[in-house]
Amino acid sequence: MPLDEFWHGSPELIWAYREAYDRKQKEHLDKVNFEAWLHGLYNLRALWAVHSRLNLSQADQDKAIEYFTEPIDLMEPKEKKTKEQRRQEAIAKRKEEEERKIKLMVANTQLALQRKKRERKVVK
Repeated sequence: MPLDEFWHGSPELIWAYREAYDRKQKEHLDKVNFEAWLHGLYNLRALWAVHSRLNLSQADQDKAIEYFTEPIDLMEPKEKKTKEQRRQEAIAKRKEEEERKIKLMVANTQLALQRKKRERKVVK
């Protein structure tokens, strides 16, 4: 906060600057925390790889856990849907919609029949 705004500006400006500072600090700490977590993930995988190699016999070395062959892609979506999965979801959605329409038609037909029964009783 510039000194001129501090001494001659509105008192609300102090709180605005403080909130902005707190938000910036929280974002920085979140970033540092994520980086520490990511380093821990890489270290854990390295320890698993070494531990599995040391504790397996020569014959079972092909079953050992491998260290990452490439960095983790953080920009990759969590779930990749194949064309077939999207097609199956679309089919399921259409099926649900058709079932809903049929149930609605059945309910409307039942209501119409009940109305006709009431009308017949009134006429008699």
